[in-house]
Amino acid sequence: MLGWCGVVGLIYLLICAVSIISRGFAGLGGDAAHTMFAFAAHPWVGLSVGVLGTVLIQSSTTTTAIAVTAVGSGALPVEGAIPITLGANVGTTVTTSLVALTFIGDRAAFRRALGASTVHDFYNWLALLIFFPIELVWHPLERVSDALTDALYGADWLPNPAHFNVVRAATRPVEHAVIQATSHVSSTLGPLFTIVIGALLILVAVRYLGKPLKLLMVGRAREVLIKAVGRD
Repeated sequence: MLGWCGVVGLIYLLICAVSIISRGFAGLGGDAAHTMFAFAAHPWVGLSVGVLGTVLIQSSTTTTAIAVTAVGSGALPVEGAIPITLGANVGTTVTTSLVALTFIGDRAAFRRALGASTVHDFYNWLALLIFFPIELVWHPLERVSDALTDALYGADWLPNPAHFNVVRAATRPVEHAVIQATSHVSSTLGPLFTIVIGALLILVAVRYLGKPLKLLMVGRAREVLIKAVGRD
């Protein structure tokens, strides 16, 4: 029960962090927020930022979450978020290579770990080499995302989330606490600190969410797998 409570708490922290970043972008104002992501006008620069950001913080989830939150806040267009997301997927290949290097003391273990990380690296690099040039010329990802969003939001069978914003009500206490803590700073630095705090909270939640999930689910999944395929 304590493990599941920890998982729920970290997921709640992750959702609160996204709301905090969104409020930070909203507090910056339209001009300042657009200035922060002016680099996204150049796809190659956005790609590089996605790669470098993920390499530095070792979390593609955090980079992608910040990009999605910026799009939702109106600070970043969808076409600017696509190169950042592709770059984040490439930047995460550095993480797998670093993990493989931890086995360098054992030749056999290092070969196995490096082989596994290479599969991951090739997958992400091939996805970039295929989708990025196509996106630069014909913009299929942008068009598909716009069409899918319009279809879902305009459908009568999908309820309007504005009528029952449960997530916003649940995250409001933490969100207000962070905003009040940064409200004593200037009108420009306050929202920036809010965005930084939100990004750090996402990083913490992502970092520590895997440990309780591993303890709760890996052992049980192994038992199910053994029963399904046999001990041999």
